[in-house]
Amino acid sequence: METHEGLPISPLRTMMPISTRSADDNAANSWSPVVVTLPVHLADATEQLVSIHDATSHIKDGRRSTPAVNLADVIDLVPPVVIGLASSL
Repeated sequence: METHEGLPISPLRTMMPISTRSADDNAANSWSPVVVTLPVHLADATEQLVSIHDATSHIKDGRRSTPAVNLADVIDLVPPVVIGLASSL
């Protein structure tokens, strides 16, 4: 952010994987892609971290109540042409 002369005036949004496993879950991996708001407009790094933790915890709790989606299964349903077009974006 120093390279771009300071903090942005608003938060950034990014897509990131979030674990949806619970403590008693024996699955090898259970995750879901989600859009998360990153509060990079806040000057204090601790406030940024607390905000991100609160947001992702809320998302995780909501996602655990619904069945996980296996991304590999979804990709198998999409024609390769569409995947190619999406990846070029």
